[in-house]
Amino acid sequence: MRVAAVTLCLVALGCGIPEHGPMMEPGQDCLACHGADSKRHWTAAGTVFPTPDAKLDEGLQGVEVSLTDSKNRTIRMTTNGAGNFYTAETLFFPVNVAIKFKDVEMKMADRPPQGACNSCHTGPSGPTGIGRIHVP
Repeated sequence: MRVAAVTLCLVALGCGIPEHGPMMEPGQDCLACHGADSKRHWTAAGTVFPTPDAKLDEGLQGVEVSLTDSKNRTIRMTTNGAGNFYTAETLFFPVNVAIKFKDVEMKMADRPPQGACNSCHTGPSGPTGIGRIHVP
């Protein structure tokens, strides 16, 4: 039984689950640690919240995040219990971004030139901030 548990853990690590777990650091710039020079490299990652001024522990689970790159390839991810999403799939930037939750879909007007979503969506909305990634 213990061998099976160890095997499952090794398989999970080999599939690219972050070493501190997929629920780590919601709202932080994921690519600051998981960028091109890291062992666990993501091409795009971020956190979705229910409102633009949500607290870091209020990430939204079950949001579909779609990125369509400049070669018209679409990557779809679903946020986990922390609201986090991430991919190591090759993307050609800039990308079109859409998020969908239940019957609500939002598309980002700008086409981001890189995948560090929380580097711009850093915190609550305000005079100088655009707010967290969120669904209405």
